[in-house]
Amino acid sequence: MRARGVAGVLALLLGLVVAGCSDGSSVETVRGGSSIEIMYAFSGSQAKGFQEAVDAWAARHDVQVSYSASDDLTTDLRARVAAGNPPDLAMVPQPGLALALAHERAVEPLDDVLPVSRVASGMVPGMVEPLQEGGRTYGIPVAMNVKSLLWYDRHALHAVDIDPPQTMDDLATAGDRLRERGSTPWCLGIEDGANSGWAATDWVEELVLKGAGPEVYDQWVTGRVPFSDDRIKAAFATYVEVLRHDGVEGGGPAAARRDVRQAADGLFAEPQRCALLKQGSYVTQQGFLPERVRKAIDQTTSVVAFPSGDHDAIEVGGDSAVLLRGHDLAARDLVRYMGSDPRFGADWAGSEDRGFISPHEDFDLERYASTTTRKIASAAYQAQTVRFDASDQMPPALGAVAFARGMVGLTAGTTTVDQLVAQLDAARKQHG
Repeated sequence: MRARGVAGVLALLLGLVVAGCSDGSSVETVRGGSSIEIMYAFSGSQAKGFQEAVDAWAARHDVQVSYSASDDLTTDLRARVAAGNPPDLAMVPQPGLALALAHERAVEPLDDVLPVSRVASGMVPGMVEPLQEGGRTYGIPVAMNVKSLLWYDRHALHAVDIDPPQTMDDLATAGDRLRERGSTPWCLGIEDGANSGWAATDWVEELVLKGAGPEVYDQWVTGRVPFSDDRIKAAFATYVEVLRHDGVEGGGPAAARRDVRQAADGLFAEPQRCALLKQGSYVTQQGFLPERVRKAIDQTTSVVAFPSGDHDAIEVGGDSAVLLRGHDLAARDLVRYMGSDPRFGADWAGSEDRGFISPHEDFDLERYASTTTRKIASAAYQAQTVRFDASDQMPPALGAVAFARGMVGLTAGTTTVDQLVAQLDAARKQHG
């Protein structure tokens, strides 16, 4: 159902699987007795959910699986590769990292592991393409998060006599009215250790996608449109305007220091400290919302599509499985299962929200633990125009390092838009 516009769908919230299977059943040629290692950046309930999903498969097929968690996956995975001791599999949140490893011949293409084209046709559009280069596919999406979301307090908006914003103009009006009433519009926190700044890159990406549109967004990702292009600079400038005039809780410097997992605290504080929050569906896992809120998410939160601008599209992110060179053969079987079987993730979805949404459009919605997640997932499955997180598609040294770290300075007010876009254009020339 691709005919419905994204904002319209989200505002309401707001077969063949494996080659050789004409009936949609899964064929698994698993090597029992094997041992494989998976490296990932998951933590908390998300890590637990992923392990439960994989362990269920491993138990059925007599495969031993060990897990290696990392707070800095790019650095740690590269170090393992350089040392000649890579894991069998890695769950990579950045297609740019998967392609960088492919350039180094550290990962293997998956085109002979599973029927990529048929798998991609059953996934949310835009999930597989960023993992492809030169006619080969170097990763397969396993989990997705929807980033184009606006979480809000319905009572705060009702107090200023406005409906949930549907357009960017509505959003600006909401911010002005909240300020007039003495309220701070935005909750924001972007600190995340070695990964600090990614939450701010999400803001800019959203604004580019909604303002300049998907085609310009794609050209920006690949470098055909520079950061200094007026259409891209406009998104950075809009973000800076959000920070100004008491626009975010505590001001920009405080937001730059505030942990991304504490960004929502002000929305649910008593008295409330901020009224609007831009974060993705990943907040449903433990650690991003106050636990009393998360446990009753259908009753305690309100969420709609992030307002549309001149264009109607949504941004997603996610984690993809990549096969490292020298892997145990059982790892191929696991990748085939995780990537091509829409039943994968049923255990991860679990009895409570753990930040998981399947990229498969025919995943059983009833497996999700809350109505909130079911509606977000359903809207993504019906979306017409979807784009993967821009910074995650860029080479890691550009997207995950220069862009993300630069946004920390921009948020704190120590860097201007002109300075930052010049730095990022220079970084692109250096890193591709």
